[in-house]
Amino acid sequence: MSLIDNTTAQWTATTPIGNNNHYLNNNFSTAGNPLAGAIDGGPVEYRASDGAVINSYNNGADGAKSALELGSYIFFTGDDTQGIRRIDNDWSSNVTTYQATAKQTESITTDGTYLYGNDDVNRDRIIKWSVTNNPTDFSLTQQWAEDVVTGGRFRGISYFDHGSGDDYIYASDGGASGASDKIWAFDADTGSATAVNFGGTDITVPGTDLVYQAIAHEYDGRKTLIAVTTNELHIWDMDTPTTVTALTPTETYTRGAGSNQLLSNSPSALSGDFHGAGAKNDQFFLLHGTQVSAYQLAQTPDIALSSPTFTTGGTYTAADIVANSFELFYSTDTTFGNADDTSLGTQVVVTSGNTLAFTGLSQTINSGSTGTLFLVADIATGATTGNIAAKGRVRTFSIAIRAYCLLPQTITSLS
Repeated sequence: MSLIDNTTAQWTATTPIGNNNHYLNNNFSTAGNPLAGAIDGGPVEYRASDGAVINSYNNGADGAKSALELGSYIFFTGDDTQGIRRIDNDWSSNVTTYQATAKQTESITTDGTYLYGNDDVNRDRIIKWSVTNNPTDFSLTQQWAEDVVTGGRFRGISYFDHGSGDDYIYASDGGASGASDKIWAFDADTGSATAVNFGGTDITVPGTDLVYQAIAHEYDGRKTLIAVTTNELHIWDMDTPTTVTALTPTETYTRGAGSNQLLSNSPSALSGDFHGAGAKNDQFFLLHGTQVSAYQLAQTPDIALSSPTFTTGGTYTAADIVANSFELFYSTDTTFGNADDTSLGTQVVVTSGNTLAFTGLSQTINSGSTGTLFLVADIATGATTGNIAAKGRVRTFSIAIRAYCLLPQTITSLS
């Protein structure tokens, strides 16, 4: 299943200032537009729909490596150890001096309340600050600092809210040569760091390129973890905020020629190394050299349920069940017996431990939805006491299924 629907960009735009777009960090304006930093330039806002430059601030030789909107302000970093600066969100008023973090922060993101940044002295560390804003200046108060002690370098960082209080900062320590190339998830509340893993084995970003960005995103029921190197995008499907469904990427996109080569809107090969990425709703944004391109994300395809097979269990005998009364229902909720239940067919009675195969079905399970299968049977008059727990029509079991997840093992096969 593809992450990107069309490898030709919806639009490609060139930075109006500076000479290089840098970290995107999943940072967006309140209008939903991607915010980037331009080296030797400054912060830039690109309109998500067509790439038009909505706002920019020329920060001269100090430039910017990342930018974000928080409250009524645009915060951005200098591109070489200057610290964090702020401007009103009219992009022209009350430019502050740099708030030195003593950590030479170059990459910042936000959860809407706090700032998070990398540490360009201890380069495998992430820091969280609270922000106190005044009309002409601001101050930062450190909340936590977490060092993963790998000797690597965090470049781009990003924030993602998984819901139910599970919000994380994602970054890869592969921003330096010879690093471990792991992807780390930092609990946004506590700073506790966990290497993203599959079955207890930490995943690593393939190849030898530097890793510039790691982001998480969810669209149409599919949650993905995306790593950006100078020449490739690597995608994993996520199980939890700290685990994925496979040790190696589900798919990879490249800057160079190949089946998954990403192109500009021309279409032509992308110029410049990949340096940052972000995703919002159904769009993916990629910074490459002096340009940024937007791509349409693919919808998760619907599933057609065609041939589920079940294995029965229990102590019943064939005489306990009315002939031909094993019946399979599909429901759009978890309640059996209401108006949304659809019969998918009946089968002859089989005894405990044997299989029931329903074939030739065409039940659609819509992408991103949850359905339930109910397998029921009619109890025969004179059924043996104790073999069946209740009289009348009973639900033998139910199985929750999702169009994009692995199915429970209680189903022998399902296609």
